[in-house]
Amino acid sequence: MHLIIFLKQNKNSQPERKQTTEFPERIPDGFLINFTNLYITFIISNMIDNFVLCLKKILR
Repeated sequence: MHLIIFLKQNKNSQPERKQTTEFPERIPDGFLINFTNLYITFIISNMIDNFVLCLKKILR
């Protein structure tokens, strides 16, 4: 949840930087979105691994 709020704040504060350079504006959006996707998939895979470990312990 915190990452989503962080992304929204960055998008709102973007137009101020637009005057100086267009270059930094394009890259961070895609980078942050890719980062959040990686972060989410990492968390989900960890949750699945933990779930499988718990099942193995229960089945023993």
